[in-house]
Amino acid sequence: MSNIVIFKDMTTEEKLSQIEEQSKQFDGLVVDMNKPAERKKVKESAALINDILKKLDRARIDRKKEYAQKVEDEAQFIRERLEAANAPLTQLIDAHKEQERLKREAEKARQDEIDNAFARMNDMAMEAIGQTSTVIESIIDELADYDFNPYTFQERTEDAVKKHAELMQRLDMMKQQATAQEELEARAAEIERKEREQAEKEEAERLRIEREKIAQEAAEKARIEAEERHQREMQEAEQRRIREAEEAKQREIEAEQLAKAQAEAAVKAERERIEAERLAKEEEERKREADRKHKGNIHSEIVNNLTSTGITDTQAKAIVKLIATGKAGNVRIYY
Repeated sequence: MSNIVIFKDMTTEEKLSQIEEQSKQFDGLVVDMNKPAERKKVKESAALINDILKKLDRARIDRKKEYAQKVEDEAQFIRERLEAANAPLTQLIDAHKEQERLKREAEKARQDEIDNAFARMNDMAMEAIGQTSTVIESIIDELADYDFNPYTFQERTEDAVKKHAELMQRLDMMKQQATAQEELEARAAEIERKEREQAEKEEAERLRIEREKIAQEAAEKARIEAEERHQREMQEAEQRRIREAEEAKQREIEAEQLAKAQAEAAVKAERERIEAERLAKEEEERKREADRKHKGNIHSEIVNNLTSTGITDTQAKAIVKLIATGKAGNVRIYY
């Protein structure tokens, strides 16, 4: 795209070319951003381009519905040229910001190091309070080698050296006081140790006598308890023997009763079996007799029917017998 139509009220090809030419002046140019005049010129040039970019974005949004893709294409065309023109200025501004940030960080790190040094000296003084002379001496040795670098401490170097000297003097006094106190405590401890040893000897003798007395009393108590325990065990054994004998006698009686009951149950069962067999035989005989009567009645009826045909009673009975015994061929009687 080479023609600007939609956004000609904001910029033109001639204006873009002019901006690009002005921007080329900064391309490869060494600009001292620490000088207010040069920094101001760079920021004003960048601000001009950024202002047009902001207006371009707003107009692109407002006119997009009317021109659709043409708005995007022309706006992109202008944006690319403006951003390219603004690149040298942006690089100069960003580089200056980075330099300033690094300076601030370096200064903060230096101040932190100074503050930490003073804080460490204060902490070491506090650590020494209530410590032994040996610990205080180790703190003095550590603090004696402390190096106050003039490059770092700069205007506070003199304060640091003065505070260091005061702290060393204070620590030395604390060490002397601790040493004197430790000597007093050592002498008092020695006296206390001797007194404690004497008291311990006397206490040990008292305890020995008391232990012997307790041991004698315990032995006598154990003897009495052993005799009492033996008597209880003898009594318990006799009671257990009597109880076991009674239990055995009771088990014997129960066994005899059980055997008697089992024998009686066996006799009763045998009587019941015999009676059941007798009843079964009687029932079987009754059924056979009933069957004989039933069959006899049927046979008599058949005989009567046969004799009514003119044959004799003897012949009729013979015929019935043949049929009943299955010897009459394919003839049978239904009972």
